[in-house]
Amino acid sequence: MFQEDDEPKEWEMKEEEPPRVLKEKWARDEILGPETVMCPSCKKRVSADNMYCLYCGARVLQKAGFLSGLFVRIKSFFGK
Repeated sequence: MFQEDDEPKEWEMKEEEPPRVLKEKWARDEILGPETVMCPSCKKRVSADNMYCLYCGARVLQKAGFLSGLFVRIKSFFGK
């Protein structure tokens, strides 16, 4: 009665292969664990993905890039 196709239809979701870079990151994280940085305020280790310390709330990555470094300089200029 119905003729079945093994090929996916347009509306069906296709399984995608993750990029090689992402696969390598997953493997590295699985082996080494998540990358951590030290909080400048309380000296505890927190995940490098966090911008603020989970323990004391201090900003962890103040000089992570050009824009954040610029923000720190402007903030110090105005004394806040």
